[in-house]
Amino acid sequence: LGISLILIGETAEALHWLNEAAELQLNMNFIDDEASFIRSFNTACIHRKMGNYVAAWNLCKNMLKRDPQPFDIYAQIAQDDVRFIDQSAQDLPEYIDEIIEGYRRISWDDENAVNYLEKIVSILMTYRPNNKYGIRVTYEAIVKEYEKQMNYCSAIEWSKKLVQINKENEAIHTYLEIGRFYGELNEFQTAFEYLEKSLDLCVKIDNEGTSNKNRIICNQYFADMYLKKGNFDESIEWIEKALIQLIKTRKNTIMPWHLSTIDRQIDKLREKILQISCQQVTPKTMEKVNDLLSLITSVCDTI
Repeated sequence: LGISLILIGETAEALHWLNEAAELQLNMNFIDDEASFIRSFNTACIHRKMGNYVAAWNLCKNMLKRDPQPFDIYAQIAQDDVRFIDQSAQDLPEYIDEIIEGYRRISWDDENAVNYLEKIVSILMTYRPNNKYGIRVTYEAIVKEYEKQMNYCSAIEWSKKLVQINKENEAIHTYLEIGRFYGELNEFQTAFEYLEKSLDLCVKIDNEGTSNKNRIICNQYFADMYLKKGNFDESIEWIEKALIQLIKTRKNTIMPWHLSTIDRQIDKLREKILQISCQQVTPKTMEKVNDLLSLITSVCDTI
């Protein structure tokens, strides 16, 4: 009866009958673990929905102690309700994994995502400081959220924290992103310094896969920023570096989907070259423009 009333939205009445069932089972000294679990689960959901977070959490704790899939139970009761998760967070560190997962779930597509992700960082730094992977992916998520908000200063701040725990091969990309964020702020000199750091690490590691990909991206960022500054001579030089690396990669690629990706990148470079060709540039730069356009035509039949 209690469950049926839940289905039609009569939560207060449903709670009454669920409590009646619990009292009856207790008086009869009747043990039915499955029935008790179902009743507790539904009662917890009702309490959470009615804002009785302490009562909901107390029932949830009892279920977590005996359920083989605590994440599922916790998530279903919490229903991404931050107030319930905040209530359960008072019992750290015993339920740290469930609580972190709860904050992570509500951070998806939420305007307050950064606040929840920062709570995860605080929990991890306090109770799991050696969980470098968990801290790193949370930092990365925070950076992405600030980038979506176009809050590049905060994105830079968290990216610099990320660099401190990055391995060298991971720092290559982080330096790239810091450089790009400074470029968005038109702080080009600082942007170039971070892009140079990324290139230096590429040379140091010299990994043909990761490093080559990041070299191409880095060269493209340099080209974009010089183009934005109106320095077309420098921009075309970086475009040439990116194009040569893309063509080299294309020759060594056999996967159709990878070829398609490379061709799209080459096409974007061609657009930049055409954009420069419409500007007042030196004869030397215009000669380079024509040479690169011819090179693209010779490499790709149609892009």
